[in-house]
Amino acid sequence: MAQKVVIIGYGFSSRLCLSRTLGQLGYEVSLIVIEKINSKPIDCYSKYVKHFYYTQSYDDEQKIIQILLEKCRDDKQKVILIPIND
Repeated sequence: MAQKVVIIGYGFSSRLCLSRTLGQLGYEVSLIVIEKINSKPIDCYSKYVKHFYYTQSYDDEQKIIQILLEKCRDDKQKVILIPIND
């Protein structure tokens, strides 16, 4: 079973770079995209991204926590969270 990693943030270039690097190392990568979008960001099409989820802004903490608890949780191992924005 591959280690699960969740990348959280906005700015597709940072998410794309991290997801590619981690995916090549064998990690199972999920993205939480934080931005107002009209279409699926380009990094979500990466072959290394297994799952992706959306929220409109960092101010919506409840939505981020809900995604983490419902979609990104794993009872068999700890999930690594990588926030890419300060």
